[in-house]
Formats: sequence, structure tokens, C-alpha cells
Amino acid sequence: MKNNFRIITDSCCDLPATYIEKNDIGILSIHFTINGDTYSDNPEHSALGLKEFYDRLRKKEISQTALANSEQFIELAEESLKKGEDVLAIIFSSALSGTYNACRLGALELEEKYPDRKIVVMDSLSASLGQGLLIYLATEERNGGKTIEEVEDFVEIHKQKLLHYFIIDDLGTLARGGRLTASKAFIAGILNLKPVLHVDSEGRLVPNAKVMGRKQSLMALANHFVKEETGDGTFFISHGDCEEDALFLKERILKLKSDAKCVILDFIGPVIGS
Repeated sequence: MKNNFRIITDSCCDLPATYIEKNDIGILSIHFTINGDTYSDNPEHSALGLKEFYDRLRKKEISQTALANSEQFIELAEESLKKGEDVLAIIFSSALSGTYNACRLGALELEEKYPDRKIVVMDSLSASLGQGLLIYLATEERNGGKTIEEVEDFVEIHKQKLLHYFIIDDLGTLARGGRLTASKAFIAGILNLKPVLHVDSEGRLVPNAKVMGRKQSLMALANHFVKEETGDGTFFISHGDCEEDALFLKERILKLKSDAKCVILDFIGPVIGS
């Protein structure tokens, strides 16, 4: 039986453009605005280079994001539906964005227009390369010959098994984004505290621990992986323009767990970076 469906996600997945093109993954672009200029995010990051984006954040410029709308989803999904393909959309966590709900509304409209096609919209409960890892696993299942129903079941089961852990070096960014009070950020800065955060089972960002210093926080990430990883050892690392730290983390994980596999190490895109 032919595997006649396309996987769609959004630009928050932070997967490299080469991987997306190779596996024909549809990308819903999310917009971001920095210093009054609005850009549409895409896998090539052609509108605003990632180095320039993070340099502007370091200059204290504020970047804000806007969710994708149902019209964008309809336009992207119809590319496949018109060719007789079904659609499996795996979207950025609904706890962090309204994009998932916008896609659901778009799917309802498309179901009336294409009653013979299957259109599935799933909440990944994930972000950045955590979401990317879920897309990667789903793509492996599809490429292995699984049907859209089988891949849907797989994603529903495995999205609760992903581990997302991350650290933030400059707590001022959390304060400027409204996720931390300025006073708490100031005190944490003086004490050199680095929070370890994770994405919980409902797709929300929540604190996990506080560690003294940048290097210790990187080691805490590696320890979390070794302690909690129960799969085949596959892991992705995404970074906000700090590749040296990302490579240190990779080496630390591989030292602690030699059979682990770092499949992708790449930038956090501007949407999650915001």
C-alpha cells in the first residue's frame, strides 16, 4: 500500500533546511517582529540571518512573535490535498502558542472541501528541536512504510516520552519577556544562578532546578539525559548562538553514555529564540 501522505509542521521545529527538503516536510512559517521590522521565519532563515538575529537580542532589542493563522495552514495543506495526498500536521505546543488551534480551524474548513482526504492536526506538546525530534521520529515511521493512522498513533504515544531540558544564560531576557520579575532576575544574576527548565507533560515551560554557573548548568543537562533517557539514546541539541557550549554538552553526554547518538546539533530559530 502506498504511503500517500505528507507531514506538515511549523517553523518552531528548528529542523535544518536540508533535512526538511530531503524528507518533503511542509513548513508553516511563523512571523516575528524585531525593532518594528516583521519577518516570516523559514528553514533557510533567509529573511534575517540567525547570527544577526541573536546579535540584535544581545543589544537588548525585543523580538515578538505572531501565531500562524488558519489561512496559512489551508494554503500549505492544499498543496498536498490537490495532489491526492492526505495530511498529518504536527504543530508547536498549544500551551505556548495559538497556532495549533488555528490549524485545527483550517482543517475543519478543508474537510468540507476535501471529504475524501484525511487531515490530521496534532498538538506536539513540544518546542524547538524537541518538536523537531518528534517530527524526525514520525518521518522515520512514514519512511518505513507506516500508514497515516499508524504514524498518528505513534506520535500520540511518543510525544509524552520526549525529554526537553534547557538553560538560559542571561535571565534578563526572561525579565524583558515577562516570564520573570526584574528583581528576581537581578538577584539571580548577582548569585550567578542558572535555571534549568523543561517542557512538562502539558507542553508548558516550567523550572526544574537552579545551578550555580554556566558550566555546571550544562553538566546538569547532560546528567538529566543520562538519568532519564529510556529510548535508543537519540538526542538533538539546539542552541541560541552558543555552538561551543552545545559541543561541550554533546561531548559530556557521549562521555557519560557512549552509545548515545547526537543526530542534529543546530540553532534555535528566531521564533523560539524570541
